[in-house]
Amino acid sequence: MGSRSWTILSRIETAAEYAFVPSLIALICVYLALTTPFFLTSLNVTNILVQGSVLAIIAFGTTFVILSGELDISMGSVVALVSVVAASVMQSADSIPLGLLVGVLLGAAVGAVNGLIVTLL
Repeated sequence: MGSRSWTILSRIETAAEYAFVPSLIALICVYLALTTPFFLTSLNVTNILVQGSVLAIIAFGTTFVILSGELDISMGSVVALVSVVAASVMQSADSIPLGLLVGVLLGAAVGAVNGLIVTLL
């Protein structure tokens, strides 16, 4: 019985460790929803989701790098470079599709060079 209760206790402690951050975020959201009239507006929720989508895409790619046993801290720099170049092309050429194409191609090129450097060195 002793080992079974220890297993249950360790599972409860592990669940509590994993639940801390989501619980804290939920608590902050409830507090802001009750104290701020603008928190639960559709404009604010849309803004949060749009800004979070970029971070989610980067985190998705970083997950595979970490799972393969490597570490890449250049993703933020690549995102900044691609964003600035794509926005500059969009503004100077007055063409959103061209800017998107340049951004995707530049991101792929920088990623390929970065991948080659990591694998060859």
